[in-house]
Formats: sequence, C-alpha cells, structure tokens
Amino acid sequence: MVYNATKEGENVSDSVAVKKSRVSLHRKRTMLQHESRVLQLLQGHPAIPAVYAYGRFEHFEYLAMERLGPSVMDLMQHSSGAPLKTVLLIANQMLSALEHIHSHGIIHRDIKPENILLSVQDPNGVRLIDFGIARRYKTGIPSQYDPIVERKSIVGTLTWASLNAHYGIDLSRRDDLESLAYTLFFLLRGDLPWRKALRYQGTAIANMLQAREQKKIWTGIKLAKGYPSEFAEFLDYARSLSFGDEPDYSHFSRMFTDLYRRSAFEDDEMLVWSSSSPETRLLIRGPTVKVRF
Repeated sequence: MVYNATKEGENVSDSVAVKKSRVSLHRKRTMLQHESRVLQLLQGHPAIPAVYAYGRFEHFEYLAMERLGPSVMDLMQHSSGAPLKTVLLIANQMLSALEHIHSHGIIHRDIKPENILLSVQDPNGVRLIDFGIARRYKTGIPSQYDPIVERKSIVGTLTWASLNAHYGIDLSRRDDLESLAYTLFFLLRGDLPWRKALRYQGTAIANMLQAREQKKIWTGIKLAKGYPSEFAEFLDYARSLSFGDEPDYSHFSRMFTDLYRRSAFEDDEMLVWSSSSPETRLLIRGPTVKVRF
C-alpha cells in the first residue's frame, strides 16, 4: 500500500510517498527494510528516488520516499509506441542509473516499464523504483536450477526477465541490461511478441516455457525490424556477455546519443508522449495523511 503523505506542519505540495506493509516482529529482515537499505546506499543519482525515513512498528513497517508520477507502463496503456526521442532519453537515463547501481555492487533484477516512473519535480526525468529483490552480484561461477523441472518461479517478472533467468542461472549485470533492452523494445513497438502470447494465460509452467521459447526466437535483429539497429545491437550485446563481464555502458550511451543527434530532435531533452496518454500526474490515490519523521 502506498500513501500520499505530508510532514506535519508542511503544505500538501510538499507531500511524499509512504509505502506501508504489514510485518511480523518475529521476522528479522523484511523486503521493505532491505529496499530502504539499498536505496540509502544508492542515493545521489538523479534516477534514484530520494529516501526520507524507514520505520518499523508492531504490525507494520513504512518507507517514506520521493513522491513520483506515473510509470512509463501507465503512459503506454493507450499507445502503439512511444516516440523515438522519448525512448532514447529514457535509454540513456536508465543506462546511467544501472552503471551507478552496478558500481555499488548491486543488481536490480526487476527492470520493467512498471518500475520506471516519471519525476514530479522534473517531468523530463525518470526514476527507477522497487529494489525489493535487488542484491549484491556475485563473481565466479554462477549457480543454476531448472525452473521447469523444479517447478520454481524465475527471478524477476516473466515478460521482462532475461533468458538466463528463464534457465535458472544466477543473475548478474548483463541481465539488468537485457531486461532494459526488452523495456526499450516495448516502448518502441508498443508491445512484445511474447507478451501478447502470455495474455492467453495457461499454467505457470506453460507460461514460463512459452516466454522462454519466444525470447529465444526473437533476436535483437528480428525485434528491431523497422526500427533503429542500435536497439538490436544493445539486446544482442547484453545476451552475449559472460556472467562476470562488466558492461560497456558508455559505448551504448554514446550510441543512443548519436542516434538522437542524427534524428535532428530538439535538444531540449523533453519526454514526449502520445496525446492519448494519461496526464503525467501523481498516481497515488486516496486521502493525504500526516506523518512525523
């Protein structure tokens, strides 16, 4: 549950978002507490939401953080694809965010459109949220399990998870990039081939198999047909990396910047959405509550 809240004695315009979750005192470490610690570690980058406070009481815990606008998924609900200019701007902001996150030894593990939100203070900036399953990445030989045979869920979200996640291979920096590539293709195309197929929901195992086989078929070149080849290169590069490889973030940042310039877009870095997209306002509904921290 997320609430719109204001500090006592301040105006509603200075409101923050408060995530609240029920929790037992017997549980030593919770997901929200973990998220708070990760976010505190990552403070200082424009794509990381500001964190104000974490608290834990007898039956619930809360995390007070920067108030944000709609997700890019919300803005795509009535769109057949975002403008190339917008996709390129988001690509570079997220590449910078991932380089920052990875430089602290952390991988996000759930990059997807629902977790990329517009800033309220800067409508041309986006923020990456939901670090609940983020963790430190490992070096050496990755562990592996078979999600199909062992009937276990994969790490992340089915539509956006990397191929490694589908095979139960321990995730690393490369997998955050692959999930970002799927997100960028979704923004460009308005959908993904396996996302359409998964709408006809079968069993969890059937859906995992369907998504895995579809992703294997759809290479970057195939997904990018009719779109700039830079996006194909990005996906295929992410898939080609070895477990411990450090991604070349700056190469792809330059590549997307060059494409932006060649496309002769206005140099205003303004995120543009279709006229049918919902207004880019805060999506937290319900009454505003007063908090003290």
